[in-house]
Amino acid sequence: MIVVGTHNGRFHADEVLACALLTEIKPHIKIIRTRNPEQLKVCDIVVDVGGVYDPGILRFDHHQKNCKETFNENIKIPLSSAGMVYKHFGIIFIENFIENIMKEEMNSAIVSEVYNELYYKMFQEVDANDNGVFVVSNESEIKYNYTQFLHYGQLINAMNGNVSNEVEQYFNFMKAVDFAKTVLNIQLKHVYNGVKIYYNDLDNFLEDVKNSKENILVMTKIYPVWQKYLSDLSKGKIPFYNSNFKFTVYPRNEELTEWGFGTLPVPGCKFKNQVDLLSQQELLKLLENPEDLIFVHKNLFCGSSKTLKTSVEACKLSFDFNGKVKLEESIVKKVLTDYGIWDWIKSFINYFI
Repeated sequence: MIVVGTHNGRFHADEVLACALLTEIKPHIKIIRTRNPEQLKVCDIVVDVGGVYDPGILRFDHHQKNCKETFNENIKIPLSSAGMVYKHFGIIFIENFIENIMKEEMNSAIVSEVYNELYYKMFQEVDANDNGVFVVSNESEIKYNYTQFLHYGQLINAMNGNVSNEVEQYFNFMKAVDFAKTVLNIQLKHVYNGVKIYYNDLDNFLEDVKNSKENILVMTKIYPVWQKYLSDLSKGKIPFYNSNFKFTVYPRNEELTEWGFGTLPVPGCKFKNQVDLLSQQELLKLLENPEDLIFVHKNLFCGSSKTLKTSVEACKLSFDFNGKVKLEESIVKKVLTDYGIWDWIKSFINYFI
């Protein structure tokens, strides 16, 4: 029997998630909750308490001032106990899942990708929140990421209840661990399947990129991870990128009887459109076959029609009416900035407003 020690009192998302991961890879464990150094000393693994981070002796606390461990050199967020345990045991957890649950052959490239992706999807927010930092600096992104964490973190916090009795606290803690195990396994399966699809569809997607014209990326089949492709393309992780893409067109079913279309977001700001679509009312007046239009979202970022042709036409019309205006505005702004006039105009306007 392996004994895992963590602190008593109110529990938090980080040690709950850490213990959930440990129970997945080491099913026959006993968890004790204490801050007593003598009791912690005899534990096989200690999580979120004890003042020591040393994976060699299976100690995973992050509260000491000199602890600045991160998941990798590209991430500045300090690890909480959850990230620490995942960094040490994550590969084992993923390999056990592939071998025993999925019963599939091991692929080192997929394991490595899943390892990194699962950290971003599940552990990074927990690490950031427990250490009091934000994942991103952009204000709208901060709100989005923080809300994503709250879906998980607040539920864990609520499971504490209003109890002070140690027996009841322990019972609630183990319920939280079971909940975290469920979430963790759902997320792992989602990430694993997504990574497999990513590699399986990549060549077809790149062919569609190559064949797309002007500023509209036309996808000839359903790509479940197309947003991940676009993100990696823009970051240079995979070759061939047309930086002029403003819109996407894609089939919404395998029968090709409905085609979605949408505008791409401004890089680094997922809720701001590069170019707004025209409204449904505007498109109905301008399309060659308006009867094919199905809908346009009120926030002007996506829509659908019955045919590929109409979806492409909707994007072209939107760029003609909205995109070119933005382009012309940006050119004028650049010229005025180059001549030192832009800041003067802004000051002038602000003075009278």
